[in-house]
Amino acid sequence: MKDVKRRGQAVEAVLFTNEVLEVFKERLDRPATTAVVSPGAYKDSTSWGQYNLSVSNLISTIKGVSDVPLSYLIRKDRVNNTPFSSDNEELVYSAPLTEVFKADSAKAYRIFKGTILGTPAWAWIKELDKAACARKSMTVLRTHYDGPGMTRCRLESAKTIISGTKYLAEHAFF
Repeated sequence: MKDVKRRGQAVEAVLFTNEVLEVFKERLDRPATTAVVSPGAYKDSTSWGQYNLSVSNLISTIKGVSDVPLSYLIRKDRVNNTPFSSDNEELVYSAPLTEVFKADSAKAYRIFKGTILGTPAWAWIKELDKAACARKSMTVLRTHYDGPGMTRCRLESAKTIISGTKYLAEHAFF
């Protein structure tokens, strides 16, 4: 019922079939939460990709006020209207960025802030601290760390590592 309202769909009695009831019974029988390892503190620009995935994963395991994973706050804009790959993805993308956004954003921001405080990334979002907006903060970091300048730095770093690597033959590993 909550989900139908959240998606802005009309509630119709004919939608509540035995199949729907079984799906919801199955959901209730599942464990409430799964332990997810914190991504730890952000280290440097070379670890941005792993950090971004880890923080997104952590935030997706925590439910907000309207029972939607907090990852709806830091979702990227959809480029096209391809079908959703899962019900969870559809739920995240159909959650409006209104109503409970402020409470959810503050909760996600506190988690997020704890992983970047005192790191180089903190300088990029320090000015947004009073707003405590997870969406704006993640957008700023993605713009910087996924931008052309940092991508070029990671590429140069990879080239340096590759050029300094020497093949020692297979017998060296035995």
